[in-house]
Amino acid sequence: MHAKHLILAIMLTMTSATLLVYASPGFELVDSYWLSGPAPNVTSILRVVLRYTRSSGNVSLNATLKVMGVGGLNVEANASYLGYLAQGSTLNLNFELDLPEGPYASFYPATLNVLYNTSSLSLDFQVGFANQPSFTVSSSATTLKKGEANIVNLIVYISNAPARNLDIRVTPASAFVTIIGGSLSRRGLVGVGETLQLPFTLHVDSAAGDSVAVSVTISYEDFSRTPGTQTVTLGFQTTRSKGSPSISCSLSPSRIQSGQRTLTTLIVANTGVSVAKDVRVALTSLSPGVALLSGSTAYLGDIAPGESKSVGLVLRADRTAVGVAQLQLSISYFDEYGDSRISTVSVGFEVARSPEPVLTVELLNSSLPYGLNSFIAVKVANVGGSKALDVVVDAVPGGGLYVLSQSRVKVGVIDSGAVTTIPFLVRVETLSGSVTATLRLRYYDEYGYEYNDLVQASLNVTRTGPHLAVRVLNATLYPNKVNRVALTLVNVGSMKASNVSVALTSQSPEIGAVIGSSTINLGSVEPNKTVLAEFYVFVQPRLYGAFQLLAGISYTGVDGRSYREVYTVGFEVRGTWELSVAAASTIPPVVFPGDNLVQLIVALVNSGDYMARDLEVKFIGNEWVKPVSEGAAEAFIPYMPVGQSLTLTFLVAVDEKATIGNHRLRIDASGSPLYFTLTILEKATFTVRNVSSLNMVSGGRGYKLVYEVENTSNSTAEDVRVELFSPFVTGTTSVYLGTLSPGERKLAVFEVNIDSAAPPGQLPLDVKVSWKQQQRSLSQYARSHMFVEAPRALSPFAIVAVALVAGALVVYYKRSLIMQKLIRRRGGKLDSS
Repeated sequence: MHAKHLILAIMLTMTSATLLVYASPGFELVDSYWLSGPAPNVTSILRVVLRYTRSSGNVSLNATLKVMGVGGLNVEANASYLGYLAQGSTLNLNFELDLPEGPYASFYPATLNVLYNTSSLSLDFQVGFANQPSFTVSSSATTLKKGEANIVNLIVYISNAPARNLDIRVTPASAFVTIIGGSLSRRGLVGVGETLQLPFTLHVDSAAGDSVAVSVTISYEDFSRTPGTQTVTLGFQTTRSKGSPSISCSLSPSRIQSGQRTLTTLIVANTGVSVAKDVRVALTSLSPGVALLSGSTAYLGDIAPGESKSVGLVLRADRTAVGVAQLQLSISYFDEYGDSRISTVSVGFEVARSPEPVLTVELLNSSLPYGLNSFIAVKVANVGGSKALDVVVDAVPGGGLYVLSQSRVKVGVIDSGAVTTIPFLVRVETLSGSVTATLRLRYYDEYGYEYNDLVQASLNVTRTGPHLAVRVLNATLYPNKVNRVALTLVNVGSMKASNVSVALTSQSPEIGAVIGSSTINLGSVEPNKTVLAEFYVFVQPRLYGAFQLLAGISYTGVDGRSYREVYTVGFEVRGTWELSVAAASTIPPVVFPGDNLVQLIVALVNSGDYMARDLEVKFIGNEWVKPVSEGAAEAFIPYMPVGQSLTLTFLVAVDEKATIGNHRLRIDASGSPLYFTLTILEKATFTVRNVSSLNMVSGGRGYKLVYEVENTSNSTAEDVRVELFSPFVTGTTSVYLGTLSPGERKLAVFEVNIDSAAPPGQLPLDVKVSWKQQQRSLSQYARSHMFVEAPRALSPFAIVAVALVAGALVVYYKRSLIMQKLIRRRGGKLDSS
């Protein structure tokens, strides 16, 4: 009975859209999903939904769920129900499962055993644990016919994990496609390995291309009730029930000559299996320099299969258009279905070069004399393959070459291989050693194409007479300075140069200018002799690079001819860095002789004309102010632009014997010395004298020591305080004296006690004088001495005297006590007796 129900369930799955997955007498499995979990070490609740199929009534139900193979174990749980169920109603059973440790597979098989009233049944299904279901979509057809309705069976295969509540939708994914049907909704469970089939009708329009596509969207839920969507696109090839026309084109002949008109024929053939109706052809040239003069459009009517028709074309290619050219054909027609078709075809053909004239120019003389009228003979030859018509030759003046008479000559026709010679009268007025003759040619070929050539040829310039050459003795200038520029003029000619003058000018006065006179008269220069011309040029500050000056020379020869020459003289402007001390300060701000570890802060600035790189700076100082160590005197500057300032700190020590006043200190920057001034002020000095003459005894108290403090400097000391330091002296050891002016004296009085442990003899005593000067706290120490005696021992007579005095005191004390008692006895009265 169970097998029959299972077969019935599979048949329902394959052929209908019913919601039931499996069916059995009394109850049918509708759905199953997790309410919580699945997870180990916690209670996971799986809900199973059943539909009651029998007559309505009271039902007593006990169900046992067994999930096989979870973590290698079979997991079981029970659920029950007691109550009324109507026919067709659903029953939700919750099973609490204690799952072992994972990992878990995508799904596990499960069996649900149901005992109700007097019946029982067993339901097998899959329980999803992990991962999402996956779907494989295929089609029963791969080729569709255009213009017809195609019946397609969609096949969906479920894998990876069971799915729930499937929704399948088929929609067009390309134009010209219509879908009839194409949807399936499946509630409840669909197990792994099941296959669903969805038949639908797909109509492809006759205007569709060679392929079309549909989109299959599958919506679902997994066992954790998580929704998901998978979309698959299926493609189909399209065919016609009848073949289509196919158009091909060719040119005959396929080769034309450049520079000429050529008549050619375009052949249009139908190589398809059906007729092409109302064929129209439009042609355009795709190659520059190739023109279609006739036959750009044509109507050919109908072309049957295997038939061809021709169109006459007139093509013309430019003289420069050589190689492969193309025509683009746009062919429009209708097929047997009445559908309009347009195809674009490119037809290639060869453009061959036609013969053309080529003219060459040769100068028959290689030199010209300077300053004299002379002829140049120009030889013009046609080395091309065709005639040169209307040949015109122009001699172009320039560069010191002047054409004196006719500068244009019309030659006419020069046949292929022919040569002609043309003379031109010219004059050279340059002494550069050579001159360039420029000739311009214009001519035509037999097809009317114009040719223009520009030919240049050089000739040597020969001369007799003086010739002065300029040489520069110094090629380096410095910015922000007046530089001496020395030019030498050498007469390399064969005659004496007279009335020689040199003018030096600047083309860029914003960079540099000539100071003083810019023209110097040098008199005469014999051949192979040299004269010197000196100028002074100022270059603006903060410039470097190249700088040019113009040297103009004028002189006359012995034959009376005048010469003027201009030379460009180039110089290198070499900027240099230069460090300057912009400011200097110290910490402390006031420096006295004897100061150690003074922070000397120096602000340096690049006051030169060029950037400074990799500078090693070292503080040298002088004989009184020196660095405390090598490291405290050195600094490194990797880069310092012009105008940039930089602060360096050095640690220095001032000698105790340093003179008062301004000290000129030195700093070396990569070998360049820098100097600045540091002011050293006089520090107040004090003389401390002990003016008290006391004999002090060890253990003695209340001694007054008097010290005289004198300001022996030329500086005023403020807040002067004197302190005594000794391990054997206590009491008042600090006295405030206030301000002491230069040469002023004050007494400091100390009331001290001598410790009993003080040794007799000369006792050293340290005296500290502290004061403030220029907002700085300063101090000075001095060493003093005092004489301490040992306590004196008592003589025998002194001992007897002390004993008598003590006895008398005792007798007197006792008598006083007796007298007080008598007074009290007599009522406080005492008579003379």
